[in-house]
Amino acid sequence: MLLGCCLGLGVITTSPAGAAWHLTYEAVGDDAPRHTYFVVRPDAVEWLDEQRRTLWRFERRSRVLVRFDPSQDSRETIDDTAIAAIADGLARAGVLGLGRGFARPWAALEAADRWTPLPAPAAAPIAACRRLALHAATGPVGETCIAEPDTLPSGLALMQLLLALSDLADALRRRLPDAMPADWPLHPLVVAARTGGLPLSVIEHLPGERRREWRLAGRPSTDFMR
Repeated sequence: MLLGCCLGLGVITTSPAGAAWHLTYEAVGDDAPRHTYFVVRPDAVEWLDEQRRTLWRFERRSRVLVRFDPSQDSRETIDDTAIAAIADGLARAGVLGLGRGFARPWAALEAADRWTPLPAPAAAPIAACRRLALHAATGPVGETCIAEPDTLPSGLALMQLLLALSDLADALRRRLPDAMPADWPLHPLVVAARTGGLPLSVIEHLPGERRREWRLAGRPSTDFMR
């Protein structure tokens, strides 16, 4: 299996009494994407949309990534065959489907594979975090504040899912080497996780455009945040 083979994020942890941890990333600003949700269980991590329908599931023991299409009530295990089929579809369509559901302006972060340290934040969100400037081919596009994954309950598991999606993007890029970076919009949380830390917030700020932000709301909870 191509994906998830080298995540190396430690042992599987459990929440109290075997309950699931729930995390909410709040969208800040009129143009920002909608809230997104994650559920972390001992055996799997799920990424939910604003209607709390599962979009992605990472099986933590087998390291298998599964993609869901709520509109079709279907699921697809991401293996080499699936990656080849996705790449064929992308070659025809010219756009990557890993950011399904986020607003197009956030795609400015799609090529942000370079980052530089920034001064420490005056008030770190939730836990001590490290600020990094995100750079695309065109220049600075935003920033993220990252923490060590084990700083928060379920942080290691969430990183496993985000890095599995990053691995998928890299696998697709290798199959389509002639594609331009702009053809590969990644979800901002996946981009931020590529820095090696758990994103507590991701901010996009482009010249002449409104600032957009996604931030982890409160601490992970064993109940959905209302």
